[in-house]
Order: sequence, then structure tokens, then C-alpha cells
Amino acid sequence: MSAVISATCCCGSIGRPDLRQCPVDFRLWRGDVRLTGVNRVVGAIMPTDWSKISPEVLENARNRGQEVDALFCSYAAGTLKVIPAGTRKDAIALFEKLMKWFDRQGFKSVQTQVLLGGEDHGGIMDLRLDGMAVDLKATSKVEQSAIMQVAAYMDLDVKSDDAAILHVTERIVEPRLVKLHQQDADDWQSILAAWRVVQRRRPTKEGDE
Repeated sequence: MSAVISATCCCGSIGRPDLRQCPVDFRLWRGDVRLTGVNRVVGAIMPTDWSKISPEVLENARNRGQEVDALFCSYAAGTLKVIPAGTRKDAIALFEKLMKWFDRQGFKSVQTQVLLGGEDHGGIMDLRLDGMAVDLKATSKVEQSAIMQVAAYMDLDVKSDDAAILHVTERIVEPRLVKLHQQDADDWQSILAAWRVVQRRRPTKEGDE
């Protein structure tokens, strides 16, 4: 197993200047610098309290969301031929809502799974739709942390001048775009600045210079 990982892992690839995600452990890199995911940046400063939701429910929602995301991004990119065997029925139902919504929009430019990175943070944006940074959420409600995450994507993405959450859930008839506002962009800048202060002020371990 170690031989396979060493042959494919690109972490710490000395001398590589590119922005990339390691295919083995999914870490983000720019050159020789490992980037912190924007979700971790947001979570460090504005954590979401999941204590009232059981771990089983959270894991179930995470798995469903991953399947919906994979189906819809493949469809939007034009690469989905068939729905994979074993796909959850609830994920298929949400995907069908998204598919019908998407077909009515007539987007001229569609990109999916867009890799983004700054000097110390980065992430993978679900969609860029006609110059709009979009993150898909198949959750019961849109959390504030999700809004900050897509605000970070818009800030990182030089090709996006607008941003929104594409929200889909069982209880609403069709997906909706939850547009971001200037205050959201400003709040993300405050979160990023606070996170950088915390990183700079972190106590160094004994022996560190």
C-alpha cells in the first residue's frame, strides 16, 4: 500500500509551483505550501454547533450530500451517462429536482469542481455558472458557515463576480439560489483576518524557531 501512495501522492512536491489537490489524501497545495481549507478557516472562527444532532444523523446527511453533489456536478458538466448502481433513493430524488431546475436556466458557461487557492487557504468550488460562484447544499437549511464558505470562494475566484448557495431539500418544491450580499463578503474578510491573527499568535512548540 505504501508503494502505491508514494507513486501517486503529490504532497510536498518540492519545486512544483502549481495549485493542486493531492489525489491520495485530498490536501490542497500551492507550490510547496499546504493550504488550509476555507471550511476549516470558517469553522475556527465561526464554528457551527452540531451538538443537538446525533452523529448518525450528521453522517447520513453528509453521505447523501456527497452523492447529490457528485451526481449534479457530473450532470452539469455533461459527463453523467447513467446513475451509478447503489445510489441512494433520496439522493436521486434531490438530483432530479436539481436536473429539472438546471435545464430551465439556460446557463451559457458552466464549470464544475473548480480548484481555488490563495496564499494560505483554498478549496474546491462546486460550480461556476455564468460567472457566479455557487456551492451546492442538500441540507434542511442554509447555515451561516455555508454562506461564508461560498463568500470565500468568490473572493478567491477572479472569474466570479457574484455568489450564491444552490439549496435543495426534500421540503421545498424546487431548488433555490440564495444570493450573497456585500455584507457577506465583508464578513468573510473579517473571518480571514481573524484566522490569520490566530495562526500568527499560536504558541510555538518547544524547539521551534
